Amino acid sequence: MYDIIIDDIIEEAKKYGNVVSIKLEVGEIAPLLVEEIELLIREKTNWKVETEIKTSAVKCTCGYNGPAQIIKKGSDYTLFSCPRCNSLPRVIDGENIDLKEVRVL
Repeated sequence: MYDIIIDDIIEEAKKYGNVVSIKLEVGEIAPLLVEEIELLIREKTNWKVETEIKTSAVKCTCGYNGPAQIIKKGSDYTLFSCPRCNSLPRVIDGENIDLKEVRVL
């Protein structure tokens, strides 16, 4: 899973020219660890990689709207729940990895 996502990010950035650095916005409940994303992109490209974490937004049947409660995060998963009732809420935002900026020579 990592390779596909990392390769997609690299290919998208390359469309802008001779890349020297990128900035990513990583959702809090995205299934990849920020440190691993940065490391893999640097290993494949030698680019400078900056990341920002985007807070999640969830909506639960109990009426809760807000950030998810992160239970555990691993190399290809994120376990989260509603902080009010511990049920699995619907994700509104914070699950994506977005390319926000590309710096080229």
